[in-house]
Amino acid sequence: MFILLEGPEGSGKSTAARQFAECLSREFDPDVSVVSLREPGSGSLGQPLRDILLNTKEPLCSEAELFLFLASRAQVMRECVVPALNAGKIVVLDRSTLSTLAYQIAGRGLPMHLAMPAIELATCGLVPDLTFLLTVSPWVAKARMRQKSPDRIEAAGDEFHHRVSRGYDMFAELLAHRAERPWKVCVIDTDDLTREQVVERMWRRPELDGPLEAVRTRIRAEHGVIE
Repeated sequence: MFILLEGPEGSGKSTAARQFAECLSREFDPDVSVVSLREPGSGSLGQPLRDILLNTKEPLCSEAELFLFLASRAQVMRECVVPALNAGKIVVLDRSTLSTLAYQIAGRGLPMHLAMPAIELATCGLVPDLTFLLTVSPWVAKARMRQKSPDRIEAAGDEFHHRVSRGYDMFAELLAHRAERPWKVCVIDTDDLTREQVVERMWRRPELDGPLEAVRTRIRAEHGVIE
């Protein structure tokens, strides 16, 4: 099972990804392992590229930003995601394709028709079993982020982040309704929810029932009936 978490700054996405992976581990341990990954950050190239993308003080053009994100994605997909899925593990990934569309296409204004082939190449063409998109109003996000020192992308300015937020909505709709291999996207508004409530909403969404049952069916076939 391949679960993707997406969302703009301040949505609580990274915390939700960790906690959701813990829920899956409690549900399926010891029959199925759960692998929690983030992009960029996981894999052998993840942290060095993350440091460049988020912390560099040097000028970084939008095209270079795109290709650095895709380099991280290509490595983590081939080094971590694909081997884990082939081994029957559950993968929870914090950020991937939808982030690129929102940040680099909608936010930076790069041409989608040129970027999409590279995105597909980087992701091995994989489509997640379910994508959770955690949304947040810009003013709520700003209040939540006030406590921390912003990284390079967080400091990009209000107009940029407004474009990113609108980009998430637009591209989530586009992926969910594309003719070939449409994505299953579950949108959760986090404005009035605590971190615990966000994960609880994710766990109770009916869109998750199919992927969970597929894992349970596999476990029954391999290990016998489970409760």
